[in-house]
Amino acid sequence: MAGIARPFIPWIGSKEKLIPYIWQVFPSNPKLYLEPFGGGGALLLGIQPKISRMDIYNDFNCDLVNLFLCARECTVQLVQELKFLPLHSRAEFDLLKEFMKHKELLQQRIADERNAVMECFSGEEREELLQILRGRSNLFDVQRAAAYYKVCRGSFSGTTSSFGVKPNNLTNFLYLFDDASKRLQDVIIENKDCLDIIRERDGPDSLIYCDPPYFDAESLYAVDFPKEKHEELHWILSQCKGYIVVSYNDCPFIRSLYGDFFILAFRRNNPLSQKPGATYGELIITNYDPRPYIQPQFKIRPHVIHLMRGQAFELQGRTFFTMGGAQSHDIADGILDMDSPDFYERYDSMRRNRGQFRINHISWWQEELPSDEEYAEARQTLKRLDWKVDYIITHCAPTAIQQKINANFRPNKLTDFLEEVRSRSQFHYWLFGHYHDNRIIDEKYVMLYEQMVRIL
Repeated sequence: MAGIARPFIPWIGSKEKLIPYIWQVFPSNPKLYLEPFGGGGALLLGIQPKISRMDIYNDFNCDLVNLFLCARECTVQLVQELKFLPLHSRAEFDLLKEFMKHKELLQQRIADERNAVMECFSGEEREELLQILRGRSNLFDVQRAAAYYKVCRGSFSGTTSSFGVKPNNLTNFLYLFDDASKRLQDVIIENKDCLDIIRERDGPDSLIYCDPPYFDAESLYAVDFPKEKHEELHWILSQCKGYIVVSYNDCPFIRSLYGDFFILAFRRNNPLSQKPGATYGELIITNYDPRPYIQPQFKIRPHVIHLMRGQAFELQGRTFFTMGGAQSHDIADGILDMDSPDFYERYDSMRRNRGQFRINHISWWQEELPSDEEYAEARQTLKRLDWKVDYIITHCAPTAIQQKINANFRPNKLTDFLEEVRSRSQFHYWLFGHYHDNRIIDEKYVMLYEQMVRIL
């Protein structure tokens, strides 16, 4: 059976980073899994398929569905076509958009299949197969799929509306198609209205995950989704017999609209903001109580638990406050981006000259330091506990402890925040890493590297 895959197309509002957390609220062993708003397919691609479960991807955007069909059925041809369609300028971007307006181009494959049907079948069976082929005639179009992919990759945040990025080296992305093709082999791919397919596929053993266009942000999406559509979606979901999970932006209208559902709220990084550390509120909405399914400590593997930033967790009767993050110190020569046209030249140069650099999303992430919202949430967490915990676990150390380790250390926002926590909190032990050493600083502060310490 195929394994999981990463999204092969940039998509506004991608849920790739949220897969472990959304998947946790899903009930176990549904017989059918449907995504009516398939989009970039991050969640469906990123969850393990099961023989006992039917997976359905649907989107109303026929260009997007065509791309998914070609990625599954014509992977080699699609990758080859992408290699011959460079995108280096706004002019080429506009040319590809114009090309996509012409739907008369058909795949030879469809014509061949039609001829085969005419030769091998007759009567009602022939007509049924021809009808299927007619429905797909505008879909299995590799050239069109390649053009659409290039427009998505070459537009601002994948919106397809305007040219907004530097030239891309597509060879950095093409490997994603192979894994996606394998994952999609047993997936039903549909191109229907979201409300219609929900009505068709709903049942007691179904799980429907909806990721509709976010309210008051509809202009970012290719498909129109007015307020009335949000209200109609809610009404239909409220009538469903199966399990319903919905992702939305956190706003008063959506909270009010889904007041009859269960709502989980959290914050995530905002990829559309130019402000470092910017976040926005996200909701996970269910028509069932998710608490029996969710692990408060975000259990990623049987023996791996993700302790989130600024949160407190109770494990075996002990309270743990956790705060990840650290400021990189080996980036004096900059951060390289693999999407940059001169990436390989700069990479080779820095390697030859022993430069101090990292690669964006490979060895460096903007989120290495907490956001203002995470600092605020951490303070609220400790305030609820009256600043009393058993253990504090962080990646780096408070400023005063850092200066004991390195007298020349220069404080940053995170270490100063941890210093605030150190001075205000009552705790038994503080454990931290980051410094590639094992050392007991004093009776309360323990530096860990490869050493494992059992504390429960």
